[in-house]
Amino acid sequence: MLQKGYRWTVFEQCKDKSEIKSLFRKLAKYLHPDVGGDSYLMNRLQESKEYHELKLALDTEINREEQKKSRRGYEKVYEDVHVDDWEFTIIDEIYSYALKNKSFSTQWIDSIYEYYEIKGYITSAQYNTLVKCYYSFNMHEK
Repeated sequence: MLQKGYRWTVFEQCKDKSEIKSLFRKLAKYLHPDVGGDSYLMNRLQESKEYHELKLALDTEINREEQKKSRRGYEKVYEDVHVDDWEFTIIDEIYSYALKNKSFSTQWIDSIYEYYEIKGYITSAQYNTLVKCYYSFNMHEK
């Protein structure tokens, strides 16, 4: 049933954690030592389950981050925003909007950027203000 090297693919077709759990229970009914199964195979099954649960969680997190980046929709945050966070790009977008619209003042954005240069991040309140401005002026509409 399970062969060495096959242990990592037994749960590969499962799409979520509940499917992994269901398949694990079905197979455990036959492989568990208490019902006459083999402890080696049961251990491999357990390893495979744990591996695929971790892989699924990682894939889910990666997909969530990719979707967030592809949407390019800025949402309210509750933590500080650092320069390597993709959300930080909102400052560039507001500046580019200001270049096209000369009547748009960037003084308050300059003060937020100066804060970043001193502290190395902007606060969630500052970022959320940028988000409100971004959507209030319809900067997301090209």
